[in-house]
Amino acid sequence: MGRNHCKVVNLLKSSQFIGVYDIDSDKCKEVAVSYGVTPFSSYIEMLSAVDAVIIAVPTTFHYQYAEKAIKSGKHILIEKPFVNTLEEAEKLIALNSKNNNCIIQVGHIERFNPVIEIINNSIDDSNIISIEARRLSETERNLDVDVVLDLMIHDIDIILNLVKSDLRSITAKGSFSDNNQTHLDIVHVLLTFQNGVIANLIANRVSTESLRTLSITEKQRVITANYITRELQIYKKTASDLQTFNEIENSIETIKVPPIEPIQAEIQHFIHSIINNTPPIIGPNEAKKALSVVMNIRKSIRTGETISLF
Repeated sequence: MGRNHCKVVNLLKSSQFIGVYDIDSDKCKEVAVSYGVTPFSSYIEMLSAVDAVIIAVPTTFHYQYAEKAIKSGKHILIEKPFVNTLEEAEKLIALNSKNNNCIIQVGHIERFNPVIEIINNSIDDSNIISIEARRLSETERNLDVDVVLDLMIHDIDIILNLVKSDLRSITAKGSFSDNNQTHLDIVHVLLTFQNGVIANLIANRVSTESLRTLSITEKQRVITANYITRELQIYKKTASDLQTFNEIENSIETIKVPPIEPIQAEIQHFIHSIINNTPPIIGPNEAKKALSVVMNIRKSIRTGETISLF
């Protein structure tokens, strides 16, 4: 992801691209030369020369890189997941509050997918009955974490933001794709909320199919979204003019989705938050909520039980 961030930052007029750091010095120099920026020899050296950093390293290293940036008073855009554990999240939140209170934005990039932005502006959470999220792919990236932290956390964050209700329970099942059983690769989850909404989530990173979809069932509508093709359709139930049999007719509305690149919108939002000193839409506290759900999903899989949260 780091190269994609560099590409976007280099095009923006509202910020200055200063340089890059990578533990692979050859890769660092290659990227720096391609954008005409400084290849820093250490992370500390880079922190001394910038106002903000984008942290795009394996999740295992998120905490240590973020901690150093906070102590240096730098604004941070950090890739999801925020960190590996709730304890790490709490420490970083407390450290930032105590030290510099810098802007910290977590890279839940689907928040900036134009499909999701349209959905957020067109639904009333009180009308939601159920949500289904499917995220399938074949990937070798982020294999330092399981599929819940790698892929499903996107949908966890989106659903928590849409439903706006406390969770009542979590039931999850998972499996491994190899004999090592190091990290879960396939996970199915049922979330039940206090307001009665249920959400089904599926994440599979060993699938031959590439799919990222969201379906929201409301009282009078079903909204289906495809993140990849950026297609959005709304199926509406409308009462028929015929008085007999109280017939119901269905209409389908296809919503035109603007061609916005989520990663560009994400970085622009980060810069806007810094300039205006306003909190980002997905900060460390929101990311911590999603991470808490991840931990309970793991617990449900490990124990084979439904986790009650009330």
